[in-house]
Amino acid sequence: MSTGQKLLVVLTSQDVLPTRANMKTGWYLPELVHPYNDLDGHVELVVASPKGGEAPVDPYSIEDSKNDEASQRFFKEKGHVWKNTQKLESFLGKSAEYVGIFFVGGHGPMFDLAVDPTSHALIREFYESNKLVSAVCHGPAALVNVKLSDGTYMVQGQTVTGFSNAEEDAYKFTDAMPFLLEDKLKEHGGQYEKADQLFGVKVVTSGKSKNLITGQNPPSAGVIGKVLLQAIQKGMCDLKPESCGQCRRANISCHGYRNVKDLAFRDQTRVARQKVVARQGYAYQLITFPSPMLDLNLDVEARCRDTFFLLYVTGLSRSCSSLPPLYNQAPISKHLAYSVNAVSLAFSAVQFDSRELISTAFNRYSAAIGNLRHSLCEPNVFIGDEILQSILLLDLFEKLAAPSLGMPGPSMTHIRGAMSIIESRGKLNFASALSTQIARNVLSHFIISCGITKTSILESQVAVWKDLSGLIIDSKWDYMGILVDIVNLRAMLTKGIMVDDSKMNGRVFDIKCRLEYLADSLERSCGPVVVLLGDWQALDGEYDVYPNHFTMQLHNAVRMMRLEMEGLIRDRCHEQNGDAINKIAKQICRSVTHCIMPQARSENSEPFTPMQKLECRILIAPLYQAAQLTTDNCVQEWIWRILEYMAAKGNMRIARDVLELSKKRLDIDYWTIWAMAGCYATAA
Repeated sequence: MSTGQKLLVVLTSQDVLPTRANMKTGWYLPELVHPYNDLDGHVELVVASPKGGEAPVDPYSIEDSKNDEASQRFFKEKGHVWKNTQKLESFLGKSAEYVGIFFVGGHGPMFDLAVDPTSHALIREFYESNKLVSAVCHGPAALVNVKLSDGTYMVQGQTVTGFSNAEEDAYKFTDAMPFLLEDKLKEHGGQYEKADQLFGVKVVTSGKSKNLITGQNPPSAGVIGKVLLQAIQKGMCDLKPESCGQCRRANISCHGYRNVKDLAFRDQTRVARQKVVARQGYAYQLITFPSPMLDLNLDVEARCRDTFFLLYVTGLSRSCSSLPPLYNQAPISKHLAYSVNAVSLAFSAVQFDSRELISTAFNRYSAAIGNLRHSLCEPNVFIGDEILQSILLLDLFEKLAAPSLGMPGPSMTHIRGAMSIIESRGKLNFASALSTQIARNVLSHFIISCGITKTSILESQVAVWKDLSGLIIDSKWDYMGILVDIVNLRAMLTKGIMVDDSKMNGRVFDIKCRLEYLADSLERSCGPVVVLLGDWQALDGEYDVYPNHFTMQLHNAVRMMRLEMEGLIRDRCHEQNGDAINKIAKQICRSVTHCIMPQARSENSEPFTPMQKLECRILIAPLYQAAQLTTDNCVQEWIWRILEYMAAKGNMRIARDVLELSKKRLDIDYWTIWAMAGCYATAA
């Protein structure tokens, strides 16, 4: 049911590629279909184009989506959507009537919307009125040349994405484009981001009012509609009873939220119903929910799922690009949907410290395991990407929820099973980019899990890493290769395997040198910018700003391993390496300020935003390790003060727990803290 709010959807009117002997082009079918289906029923969708009338669909997109059931059904049944569009100029001056504007991709926008003054004026009007401005794939071509009233480009200083140069080249259209979208976004000051792999899912939110939402490519169209819906629903309580979903469901008058910061995440459905019952003269009674899966209050489960996708899958994480395309095709009654529901509830329970959600999440987890077991027992079952993705999610659930559920230490059950499947699949791990990404994720999770449990990584498993290394070339993968040796070293030391001291020390020094080389390489390729600031939250009056959170996290991961090696050298070889340890500890400290200090970036606030809490959770283990190993009392005191600040401003109980452990100086290594905080589950 629509809420009465309207979203303007814009299609291109360009029907030919002038650079390719009049090859037919237009808007890209799946890039309209999936956002449209996600939003339809929640808002009224009004479709426009520069010329009005029928907006041309790219013939190639129809063929390319022949296996996309939703796109084919839409093309056959909803021709009126694009055959009767309104002229774009008729919407000038009417931004107040709409929640936002969304531009569908396809090569067409590169030729008409990119230089259309009417479109530019409309975008400027929407953006400066704090309305949502969004585009996917080549759709950001409509945004890239837009200038604001002060003469600056709208994308200047904003995090944006769009069809990448590499993707354009893969489609063999580089020479047919009037410009390359990635280059033009950067040229006009945009902070361009893209997925780690070709055609990986990437959606980013930016803008002074968090009202600029862009998606990278066709697969991202499966996510951007959900992100838009989440953004629209955040602003739905506007003192109008017909617009506020929560009050409407409870059948009470809406008085609106006093302030955006009052929007704390909590389920008020039960309380609201109790109030209604009381007002209607019935006795006060406790409303309970039945236990089967689909009987849970759908608003709670849907909100948790949206939170998981918005904050983690398409927000913080760089390793979840395989999930959206698989999830969008998965039936609601199958194991992947069950697994997503379970991990979404667990993620929200941890993020918002809700014990009630944890128990519900565990019920979903049990249902997901049962459903997956049933699928695996089906005759002639093919163990493909979808099953592996479900197993990864179940492993993620255990890593997130284990501390809250009192599970006896980290479990290897799911990830060990996934790893055995990867080993047996052989060349099927390279059948597609999606299969390779999932194989990479499984191996990465397995390596970290072995590090937590001090379990050796076998030669057959190392062989999988070597096979994947022929296809994956990036710094994080280089780091994972070093981590394999560190994990095996930890296992040997724990089991007391007899190795000559000189050989063992030689291994430690070898790993140390490789980590130092990688750290230097990272500094040269994606090192931070130093900012001077006279505030207690900036250690020694300065802090570091990285290109993005993923880069900062990779730097800190390398630093943590360097600290572990320096600690071993100090204890085993009795070297005086305090200066090296203190230098690394300070580098970790300088990475924290940008995530927590309100003045450091526009999206920071007090109390912390959900994204700040997620970023801080991942910083807790590095801070703990730095405090344990540093010989500089000032650094240690600063870390304790920061953990206390996180606990207070982020309402993060885990920060307070780790602070107490750090002050007690117990012999707990940082891997244990890493597991306790769920960091290895929510890392980017």
